[in-house]
Amino acid sequence: MKIIKKIFLVLILGLILLSTSSNAAVSTEKIYSYDSEIYIQEDASMIVEETIEVYAGGINIKKGIYRDFPTKYKDKHNNNYNVKFEVLEVLRDGKKEPYKTENQKNGVRVYIGDSNKTLRPGYYTYTIKYKTDRQIGYFEDHDELYWNVTGNGWSFAIDKATATVHLPDDVDMGEVNFEAYTGVQGSKKKEYTAYKDKYSNTVTFETTNRLSSEEGLTIVVGFEKGIVHEPTFEEKIGYFFDDNKGVVIGLVCTAVIIVYCFITWCKVGKDPKKDIIIPRYNPPDGLSPAEVKFIDSMGNYDKVFESSILNLAVKGYLKIENEEEKTFGIKSNKMTLIKQDKPLENDISEDEKDIYKTLPDVAKLEYSSSLQSKLVSMQSGQRRFLKKNIDGNMYRKNLGLVAISVVMSVITLIISIAFSIGMTEDMFVAPFMSIWLSVWTVGIVSMFKKSSNGFKSCGLILFMIPFLIGEAVGIGVLVHFIGTGIAVLILLLVIVNVIYAFLIKAYTKEGRRIKDEIEGFKLFIKTASEDEIKEQTPETFDKYFPYAYALGLENDWAKKFESVLESYNYEPNWCTGMYVGSTFRATAFTSSFSSSLSKSISSASVHPSSSGGGSGFSSGGRRRRIFWWRRPEDGGGGGW
Repeated sequence: MKIIKKIFLVLILGLILLSTSSNAAVSTEKIYSYDSEIYIQEDASMIVEETIEVYAGGINIKKGIYRDFPTKYKDKHNNNYNVKFEVLEVLRDGKKEPYKTENQKNGVRVYIGDSNKTLRPGYYTYTIKYKTDRQIGYFEDHDELYWNVTGNGWSFAIDKATATVHLPDDVDMGEVNFEAYTGVQGSKKKEYTAYKDKYSNTVTFETTNRLSSEEGLTIVVGFEKGIVHEPTFEEKIGYFFDDNKGVVIGLVCTAVIIVYCFITWCKVGKDPKKDIIIPRYNPPDGLSPAEVKFIDSMGNYDKVFESSILNLAVKGYLKIENEEEKTFGIKSNKMTLIKQDKPLENDISEDEKDIYKTLPDVAKLEYSSSLQSKLVSMQSGQRRFLKKNIDGNMYRKNLGLVAISVVMSVITLIISIAFSIGMTEDMFVAPFMSIWLSVWTVGIVSMFKKSSNGFKSCGLILFMIPFLIGEAVGIGVLVHFIGTGIAVLILLLVIVNVIYAFLIKAYTKEGRRIKDEIEGFKLFIKTASEDEIKEQTPETFDKYFPYAYALGLENDWAKKFESVLESYNYEPNWCTGMYVGSTFRATAFTSSFSSSLSKSISSASVHPSSSGGGSGFSSGGRRRRIFWWRRPEDGGGGGW
């Protein structure tokens, strides 16, 4: 009797242990079976029926499960590519089940289950039937379905996954090729079996190993062209504009901006009618070389300060001494400005008088903090003088109208990017990259402007290589986030505003008259005959050389006077140390002098550390990756 009791107790204990073990085994929530039936239609749409068997243990699966379907992709040009997704039927254990959809960043989430009911622990079979389109890839020699069956976002393991692709009736199964991949996103593992059935026009795949969480099954089925509809060019254009509404909105707004620019240009941007241009032997009376340059270029400061220094020299207020130096065998020039003992007269402008008064008695044009301060002050003062006396009197830039165009363009871009990307963190990458690229580009252009011949030029080019690479990378990042369409829109708006800012500037009647006289003087420099020049003297060459220099025609001016200056054995008394060879040659002198003067003033005005060098970024504490190259996840799911 005691033996029977012991056997009975052992059996009871075993049943308890077995029950506990069984409960522990089934308490783990997972997908036992994931079966997908994929029907490819002749119109290239697809109907998919997914049957998912799960165990709900009340841990993550309380109300039911959810399934994520990506619908927003990027094409090879990084423009939006959106596919349609329509839920046709949702079942639980063969009966209709409540569901709701919710938009996600890259697609749609379908919540399956009743939010007011909690599931009892147990096994459940969910069926999701839906329709989608634009999933077929079109190649030169075949069409192809590349399809992530399960998605890689599941938080549960999947014991077994199967997928059956049903092809249209007209397909030649002998031309059908297939393969699949298993594992995490991007994995090339091939733990599956597959076969095609020519009688049912199907290709079936089945995993051979368990899929862990965030692992999935991706299939590829290729078939002959012409079986399913391939979009026409017109349809592709329609898809593009439908997917990229931001580009469409941007183009419409850009058209409005262009109309605004055209109307305002017609009203205030047209110059007064110019007179017939005839050669003039001298520049406009009463204007300094700086003023002539400023009027001719509508506010360009290039060579303005240098032409004033040159004018002071040829009029006898300064003397320019040049000293030639060699660095690594390469010649360079260092200039010194020396004041002459001559009282100021009315043959120079007020800004030139201020420059003369501010200059030290001897100014060696190389960097020193005191000279830099004075040069910067002189240039700033001259610019204020020119803007006050010329800008608005001789011409109008109409910057207020340009500002309106720029503001309209910025608003256009914000709206376009918002419609293209949506209100996500990526939206803020575009303006950041645009501002960064703008500053970066200005820096590169500035460095190019400061480039020089010889060793310095080579060193500058080598220094700029990483900056140019950074520019290319920055453009790539910008295009990656906003797409080619928006990038082209940005470029278009930049071009429109640059052209508009150039065209909207207009001369006043007085400015037009002076501009015509300047054009006449430039025409004389370019077309004067030898007979006309023979009548001139070296004094004429000196007097108008600063004007030719300011207008960028100093070499043409020197070439015209070459024989005249040789006949007079001309040697400039306002400049020494610039002779090329044993005798003075005007063209060689002006070419070397103009380059040396601008470089010398630039080197004395700018601190060496500000003309080159780099900067680094450092931070302490926790760092967060803001963005990187990425693609949307291929769906998945979980419990709720």
